[in-house]
Amino acid sequence: MGTKAIAISAFLLFTSSCQLSRLVGSNPSKHKDIGYKLFQSKDGSYGYDIIQNGKVIIHQPYIPVVPGNIGFHTKRQVKSIAKLVEAKIAQGVFPPSLSREEVESIVRKQKN
Repeated sequence: MGTKAIAISAFLLFTSSCQLSRLVGSNPSKHKDIGYKLFQSKDGSYGYDIIQNGKVIIHQPYIPVVPGNIGFHTKRQVKSIAKLVEAKIAQGVFPPSLSREEVESIVRKQKN
């Protein structure tokens, strides 16, 4: 993965420019000290926060590894990606890099 891709991924993972309108789901304790919260942005798209020890460590309002600032279209999509990121962190992978193939596969499968 090139330096530019890493920088873009890091930017997308830690950006907080999105205004939240309401919380739409959460899983605060699937693993001992890590969980996720889903939210809906004002534009109607979805994103997630990864929470560890009660603190947001990743705020992700946009689909990772996809160019542009595009949020997830459905709760199912964002939940699947949040669970994947949560699992990677629980396995000691940090930052929890996602491949374009992983993301596109999940987004494609869960369009509705």
